[in-house]
Amino acid sequence: MSISGWCKKIQVPLSLDEIDDLLVFSRKMMNKHNFVDNGLRYEGHPDRTIKFWDFNLSEVKNNTIDRIVDYVEKKYKLPLRYPKSYVSVLEFGEGDVLPPHKDIPENQSSSIIIGLIGGFKIRLNDDDTDEIIDEIAYYPGETIILNNSSYKHSGETTKDYKLSFLISIDPEFDINNWFEEQSKGQQ
Repeated sequence: MSISGWCKKIQVPLSLDEIDDLLVFSRKMMNKHNFVDNGLRYEGHPDRTIKFWDFNLSEVKNNTIDRIVDYVEKKYKLPLRYPKSYVSVLEFGEGDVLPPHKDIPENQSSSIIIGLIGGFKIRLNDDDTDEIIDEIAYYPGETIILNNSSYKHSGETTKDYKLSFLISIDPEFDINNWFEEQSKGQQ
């Protein structure tokens, strides 16, 4: 069974140079700052926290990121620039499994996620049983919108390593209505 409104691939044109620029930016930030430890642990690895690095979008000075944000805001009418908007770098190693969870809706209504290295299977989980209901895989250069505050989700790498770049969407934005309007436009 597939549920529309939890995750959608979108087209964000990225040149190889822009993907490389995002990789360089991500690696610099990872080396310069400590990752956020919010207590979320890898499934099967209770001693290892999920690694991600958050940065306030207004403080990020990067032409590629600015272009992506401008493009997504204009093309998809999604508010990415808001007072507490942020970008994140997400890293998963071999055997790391993202446990079923929902993200905090006060931080974001949903996320734009761009694959940089490796593939990732993002899964929709049943709220009560954690049963997998749907799955979408994305790879380097591909972009998804993940409705991570409304729907329980989990995931795992398709090979041995995954690095991706996330841009938050304003928590005041009605992402569920946006997904509904998108599905009407495809009929």
